[in-house]
Formats: sequence, C-alpha cells, structure tokens
Amino acid sequence: MIFTQIGKRDPKVLPFQHFKQYLLTIFLQLLRDPLAQITGLKSIHDVQGMTTRHLRYGTPQNICLLYHSLINCFPGRYNDVHIINQSTA
Repeated sequence: MIFTQIGKRDPKVLPFQHFKQYLLTIFLQLLRDPLAQITGLKSIHDVQGMTTRHLRYGTPQNICLLYHSLINCFPGRYNDVHIINQSTA
C-alpha cells in the first residue's frame, strides 16, 4: 500500500528531479516484496494542501512519463488508486 501526501512536499526543499528519483526507488522496493507481487499495489493520494506550485509540475510530458513508466516499465499489479481531500472549488 502506498500513501502519499502530495501537498506536504515543498518544491524548494525537494526538487522535482530528486522527487522522481525518490518515486523510482519506492516503486522498485515495493516490487521486491513478495506479498505486493501476489496481491498487487493499492495507493491513496492525499491532495490536501496542494497549491499551484505543485500543479506546475503536472505538465503533459511529466504525466506521460509517469503513466508510461508505471504501466509499461514496472511489472506490478495496480489494484486501487484513490485520491482523497480533493478541493470542490
């Protein structure tokens, strides 16, 4: 299970390149877990506190890179993806 709090990441402290390396390391470690290989991965993303500083990195190129790497490069089973605390405004 993956739980992220995206709004707590400060782009000034953790640059986006380091953040991508961090995500790669997490996914590689999760794929080594035998239980995760059998049951699949579930993720919950808490977006409370997200601002335009975070959305600046959601470019089509970065989204395509994330999608392609998760679907085609990591041989994992992705069962559930939940996004919580979304703003309704």
